[in-house]
Amino acid sequence: MGAGINTGLGYLGEMGSTLRHSYDVLGDSVSTAARIESKCKEYGCVLLVGDATYQRTRTDFFYLKVDDLAVKGKTVGIGIWTVLDKPYPAWRSAQKKHEQMHEDYRAQRLDDAIDKCRMLYTHFDHQMEGYYDMWIERCEYMKTQDLPSDWNGFSSQQVNNSMLNYIRNLFGSTATEKHTTDDINVIWLHGANQTSLSFRYLQMQTNFANEISINYSSMNRFQDNIEMIVDAVKGKGPHFVIGHSMGGLYALHLTQWVRVVGGVSISTPFRGSSTADWAKYIVPSYPLFRDIGRKSDPIREANEMQLEIPWTQIVTTTGSVPYHNGPNDGVCTLASMTHREDMEHIEVAHTHYETMCSDSVAEIIKRKYEHAIQLKMQ
Repeated sequence: MGAGINTGLGYLGEMGSTLRHSYDVLGDSVSTAARIESKCKEYGCVLLVGDATYQRTRTDFFYLKVDDLAVKGKTVGIGIWTVLDKPYPAWRSAQKKHEQMHEDYRAQRLDDAIDKCRMLYTHFDHQMEGYYDMWIERCEYMKTQDLPSDWNGFSSQQVNNSMLNYIRNLFGSTATEKHTTDDINVIWLHGANQTSLSFRYLQMQTNFANEISINYSSMNRFQDNIEMIVDAVKGKGPHFVIGHSMGGLYALHLTQWVRVVGGVSISTPFRGSSTADWAKYIVPSYPLFRDIGRKSDPIREANEMQLEIPWTQIVTTTGSVPYHNGPNDGVCTLASMTHREDMEHIEVAHTHYETMCSDSVAEIIKRKYEHAIQLKMQ
């Protein structure tokens, strides 16, 4: 268990729709804090602090630099730090030695960095033993690499994954190597009247290397949105697509425009919505009701498409409300979600929006992504 702390602006308050809402906090600084927290186990630290917090409190606590961490959506790393309790005066000299170790690492004086780690091993009341073990292993790995002269020690997920494989090989692990590809993009397509922030939890759990988060407006026509999405992703494939609700319909249409190697749709009404068939007369200015009706062009065109790639539809089975035509998840009917026969259906006992914070859904997405990659590499 660990904790990550970061400082910055965010959105705090009631969020969601009239059908499902919660009190939440969102924003780039919040996502960064979650990313920092996820690294506690790797670095052997109970508490990790982002650079923004460190800069504001550096004179108030006893800090040790941990690393420069790659964060999704950032082109440069952010410094992360740990805080030790009950600092003793003797720790100050060890703190300077710790800083020199990092300087040696960034300057590619890796043997000197290893020596300093071993010297520091018993300092700080042994609170940093796990960290120094990890850092020695990293330095040993870096010694096997042909590092460029301008390398500055920046830690990326690719470095961490490569180091993990190096350690496995060093100790003769017989575990199956996890195949990864740098060229496959994961495209996230949110549901109607949402944004890409709705995928925040699933993205943290899946942690894909290359991601494209699309944002579109439900006040635009379907055709206008699909053209915008195609422009945003063309020339960057191949792609693995993930779409929630209306986003799943966009994901299906996207297969006709760019190379897609697999997909997961979540609670997508592929047969359309009978509720939208009558709601469009009540709110005629709302494009969504015209685009999602059972006889709408997007639904009709989707029904004419034949999938030839692995695709999984996650079917949400709870949260039924009385004004939809049949059993539903609060938004889409089960009949509409299970309409297509050319994709796998996996039922989960969630409502339409609970899926977005579900560990089981995250695991399904990861499995299907790995399956698509294995097929591509064959």
